[in-house]
Amino acid sequence: MPAAAANDLAAASHGGIHRVLLVGDNPDVSPATAELLEALGYEVQAVADAASALSLLEGGETVDLVFSDIVMPGPMDGLALARALRGKFPRLPVLLATGYSEAALNVNDEFPILHKPYGLQDLGTAMSNLARSDNDANLLPFLPKRAYERQNGY
Repeated sequence: MPAAAANDLAAASHGGIHRVLLVGDNPDVSPATAELLEALGYEVQAVADAASALSLLEGGETVDLVFSDIVMPGPMDGLALARALRGKFPRLPVLLATGYSEAALNVNDEFPILHKPYGLQDLGTAMSNLARSDNDANLLPFLPKRAYERQNGY
C-alpha cells in the first residue's frame, strides 16, 4: 500500500486525526507522550513551547490536532496557545494536559483537559472523543474540575 494511502487509512480510523502537534517543555514527559501517541497510531511532531507551535502552524505546517501542556515557561502558556489557535485556526482541535488543578481551573470549560498522570487508555479515549466531537469543549470526563463538579452536583 502506498504511504499516502496508509496515511489516509490511519486518519480515517482515527476520525480524521492522523498528525498531532505535541507541545510540551518537559524533556522527560514529551518523549513519553509522543511514544503513547505513536502507539495509538498517530504521527507526532513535537515542539518545546507555545511560540514554536504557533510559528510552525502560521508557517503553513498542517496538523489535525494540537496536544499541549497548560503550564509552560515563557510568555505564552498552553491555554494562551489554545486561545490563539482558536482565533487563527477555529477548526483545529486542541487537547490540553495538566497535572495542576489550579491551571485546569483557568480553562473555564473552553477546551478539553486530560489530567496527569494519564496512561495509554486515557489518552486514547480523549483522542477518540475529540475525533467524534463537533464541540471539543464538552468531552467528558475531560472537563476542568469545576465543570465536572457542577455537572455532577458537587
